[in-house]
Amino acid sequence: MKKTNCILISILLVTAMLFTACASKGAETSVTLNDPSDQPAISAESAPSEEKRSDVYDIAAEFKGKRASSKVTVEEVEEIISLAREVYRKYDTVIVDEDTTITPVAVPEITLEGIDKLGLNDQQIQDFNKSIGGIRVIAEKMLSLSFPENNILIMKGKTNFPYPDYYFLDLESKGIKNAKEAFDKMLENGTPSFDKVADCVYVLRGNILFYNAETDESVPLLPNEEETKIESYINDKQIEGGRVSG
Repeated sequence: MKKTNCILISILLVTAMLFTACASKGAETSVTLNDPSDQPAISAESAPSEEKRSDVYDIAAEFKGKRASSKVTVEEVEEIISLAREVYRKYDTVIVDEDTTITPVAVPEITLEGIDKLGLNDQQIQDFNKSIGGIRVIAEKMLSLSFPENNILIMKGKTNFPYPDYYFLDLESKGIKNAKEAFDKMLENGTPSFDKVADCVYVLRGNILFYNAETDESVPLLPNEEETKIESYINDKQIEGGRVSG
């Protein structure tokens, strides 16, 4: 009888160990940005859990997004931005690189209509500005890790003119070899111009926008249109040196 009990206990211990190992494996998070023909870039299993984790998200370690294809869609970029927002909301610490660590704050639900009731020094205003700034940094890092090298042209700090950083979506279909060649084509007439060169996502002063070469229009991705209006309103009030009236 004692021998039978020992066997049963051993089986239960082994089963518990296997269950724990499987649970640990399922808790890992990573994101792989694949070619359009492959499975979706971001799945429920790869995104952070619904509940906020008292944990650290290391972008370089967790975000596996480098693409082999030179074609990237704007929808995939929007998925990256959504993931950046989610990471900011769900984690207590986000490691961007060895020099940059972000400590997220609770993102306030501010609307353009409701902001009139808040003073410029209100904690919600400060948290809004901090959260948008943090999400910008996370999203930009994820973009740099996901785009092929030939699609990226970083201009920050390279010229006196405030050129944005460029992330071209599909250069091959335009017969363009790389981002530098696309940039040179913009300057052919002596004036910087995106017109008819190629669709791209560009980052200017932390703002991420999508440029459509066919329509010659730019659309804000981060901050979005509502957040951009709120930021502009706050900036205007700060310049005036007053408080938002109640």
